[in-house]
Amino acid sequence: MLITLPFVLFILNFYPLMRPRSEIKLPFLFLSLLFSLINIYSQNAAHALYSSEHMPLDVKFCFSVRAYIFYITKTLFPFNLAPLYIVREEIIEILSFRYLGSLAMFLAITIGCFIFQRKTRLFSALWLFYILTLLPVNSIFQIGNHFAADRYTYLPGIAPVFLLGLAGAQLYVTGFNTGAKRILAKRAILLVPFVFIVILNASLLPRQIDVWKNSINLWNREIELYPDIIALPYKNRGVAYLDAGKYDKAARDFTKALGMRDHDPALYLNRAIAYIKSGSRDRALEDIKSAATLGSKDAVRYLKENNISW
Repeated sequence: MLITLPFVLFILNFYPLMRPRSEIKLPFLFLSLLFSLINIYSQNAAHALYSSEHMPLDVKFCFSVRAYIFYITKTLFPFNLAPLYIVREEIIEILSFRYLGSLAMFLAITIGCFIFQRKTRLFSALWLFYILTLLPVNSIFQIGNHFAADRYTYLPGIAPVFLLGLAGAQLYVTGFNTGAKRILAKRAILLVPFVFIVILNASLLPRQIDVWKNSINLWNREIELYPDIIALPYKNRGVAYLDAGKYDKAARDFTKALGMRDHDPALYLNRAIAYIKSGSRDRALEDIKSAATLGSKDAVRYLKENNISW
């Protein structure tokens, strides 16, 4: 998300600095755009980007808008958190409540920030910060089968939490003009949802720490929530099992992943490593041959160096 730095500097000019001139940020903007194009080119060369044939622009737009509201919801109510949030639907219904409701909420927040801009630019600045810092990892540039990921909100998540805190503080300080007892009662009522959110997040924190403790736990959680949908969690957990010396479990995960993505030579090579480590060299050789057939240069080089035909 570092590529959004020039835009964040522009937002700081907008508020709170309120500087009209921004020429000094143009070199940063140029570098940001340059590295963005390089990244898009490299991802496209690796066939990681979803083309408009696989995912039309209107669907990408719906996923993008949904993600903005989805992240806010997950920040406030962090249930069923996952490393990656996989697209479950085979057919995307754009006119469903899931997408239209997200669009309506997105527009409502945007319009609200615009209205409050007459009094302060703070809300507009925070909302722009959230939108722009999340944009590079949003679904407009779709990579993989997921539309959201927890790690994407580390920086953008500052804005909605800060905005919520300011709103609560403003209501707490200036929202009541009645007698002292009524003020205390209303402030206590107002604090309830904020205290609830803090306690809720604090109670769920130990579980999240355990999930992110190591790669095996991380991908166990992903597979628990999204079993048998895509190969990536099984592939990554298989690699983690390899690193941990659990070769039989690694081979099983790579086999599971191959059942969903049998054209990936890296899966055959990884399973071959697991077989070699566990003493099944004949099965490993078959996987190396399969990887070579699929175009793996490492597999081809290995077979040639050992004078093995395939």
